[in-house]
Amino acid sequence: MDPACAAAALRVTSEKVPREDGDDTMNNTAGVFLFGRDGRFVSLVGFHEDRRYAVSKIRRALSR
Repeated sequence: MDPACAAAALRVTSEKVPREDGDDTMNNTAGVFLFGRDGRFVSLVGFHEDRRYAVSKIRRALSR
């Protein structure tokens, strides 16, 4: 699959952001993508997500 298509399918975002010093930085989706045994997307654990919710999502992905 083309990387741009994969990013769109997973709703990944990225944005090049110019800095004042002339360099650039990137804003992007940060998290762990969880897939079931069948390879289908189950959920995303966000970078700062509370552990209680993350563990629940991981358990759900492992059960699929």
